[in-house]
Amino acid sequence: MANTAEAKDMTFQLTFPTALMPRVGEVMISDKAVGYTTSATAQNDSVYVFSMIGGTLEAATTKLLTFYVDIPEDMPTGSSFQVKINQISLTQPDGINVTAKTRNGRMGVYKMGDVNADDEVNITDVVGTLSIIKGMEDNALIKEVADPNEDSDVNITDVVGILEII
Repeated sequence: MANTAEAKDMTFQLTFPTALMPRVGEVMISDKAVGYTTSATAQNDSVYVFSMIGGTLEAATTKLLTFYVDIPEDMPTGSSFQVKINQISLTQPDGINVTAKTRNGRMGVYKMGDVNADDEVNITDVVGTLSIIKGMEDNALIKEVADPNEDSDVNITDVVGILEII
């Protein structure tokens, strides 16, 4: 989320692909969103509403929510699906409710360690992970799968983890 002013209560209505439903009880909130109570409810088979109530989000561009999704065993890696952001509503500090502009997102299905998304975990993924660690920008690399120990920090420990996957 990118907001240019402080935000209070927020509601997100998202449509997920029917094959990839979020685990609504395991939504994680960014540490930049202070004091919120979160909830998630299903509107139907694919539409979910996520609410953040009672907190404050300072003006920032930040990852706000993390959703976990169970991937079916037969889902091919390299698959990509749209996550539609139907609506984002928020309350400004003065109490005025506004609807934010939205841009849809995508979810991709990749093997852990397959940093270059070629459907194989090999030495080129180690090189890609080293590039991420060095801060080299490359939109072809997938940072999320370069973190096999899932500590949200891509570092040399993850290189070792990818080598163990190989």
